[in-house]
Amino acid sequence: MKKVIILSFLVAGLFACNQEKVTSGSFGEAFTEENVVDINDLRAKLGDQEEIPVQVKGTISKKCKTEGCWLTLNEGDEEVMVMFKDHAFNIKEVDCIGKEVVINGRAYWKETSVEEQEHLEEDGLEGGEITGVKKELRVEATGINIK
Repeated sequence: MKKVIILSFLVAGLFACNQEKVTSGSFGEAFTEENVVDINDLRAKLGDQEEIPVQVKGTISKKCKTEGCWLTLNEGDEEVMVMFKDHAFNIKEVDCIGKEVVINGRAYWKETSVEEQEHLEEDGLEGGEITGVKKELRVEATGINIK
């Protein structure tokens, strides 16, 4: 009986090790890519508006390490936090750092409290010294396509 149990664990372990990592795909609500804005142009496109519907592309630089419920896009000097609307999907198990992504959702200005900044740091966002509330550009995603 012991041999059967040990053999079962060994076989299960082999299957677990041989599974391929997910590195691309579509998550959240499906969408057709149209009028996609580069991350470097998003700040100018939003301008003084409170929010706009947008499809934006960039490179994933960081992601939530606990739930997979956010990521950051990084292109040049721009870094933009992308939150997944209502935690409706996650990318916790996706190996996607450095991958190109297209986000469908809305861009908006957000005043991020000290408490939220601290929470995000606990989830893996290393944003430097927290000195107070900061106004930042954010995107709320309803769907994403990782290339």
